[in-house]
Amino acid sequence: MALQFYSDSGLTQRIVEIVGSLSDSGSQFNVSEEPAEVRIFESGKPYGQLLTKNTSTPTSPSSGEWGYSAGVVYLGDALSSGQTAVAFSTGTRIFEGVNTLSGLAKFLTSSADADDRTKQQQIWIGNTASDRKYTDVSVSAINDLLSGEGADPSWIELAPDNSGSPGTWQSAPLSLSDIAASGSTSFWIKCVVPQGTPVENLRDVYVTIQAYEESTN
Repeated sequence: MALQFYSDSGLTQRIVEIVGSLSDSGSQFNVSEEPAEVRIFESGKPYGQLLTKNTSTPTSPSSGEWGYSAGVVYLGDALSSGQTAVAFSTGTRIFEGVNTLSGLAKFLTSSADADDRTKQQQIWIGNTASDRKYTDVSVSAINDLLSGEGADPSWIELAPDNSGSPGTWQSAPLSLSDIAASGSTSFWIKCVVPQGTPVENLRDVYVTIQAYEESTN
């Protein structure tokens, strides 16, 4: 799929995407591009434990390392049940660099004021292909790598774009407009972190889009 997330209408500031993952067993998996980082998610680590990249012997990394060669990520440690290795692309994360509704740089989870714990952002979906279009586009789901801990999909709502402002907020799925060849569409995403949530860099929730791909030739 030639669709990518961006944080700007010019489609120059890419948002981090999952380019491959592996769960519960194994020590190698295919990825769609060379990752910028690989993290291990498991109980007690909703931030995802960051592994060290091995560039000298990438197909045989040591413990705590990962390597990349010819479309494959190699792990220094085989996964065990309950572990998920996730490979991420370059870019910025959703809500990174975005202020809360009250103007704070980060969520203030101790505050009773919901505006201190709320961020919203407009996201663009760009079509990088000039010979394909996408129909029946939707933000299909808010997914959770670690159910029951870390961030929760219930914190997230979506809205269609209404001339640069969010329309009606709703849960996933959210239907979007078709995307022409080399075109784009956008939507809004909002996160309200519950008061009293422990302070942590939570990376266990992610957004999925789906669409039908059609040739324009």
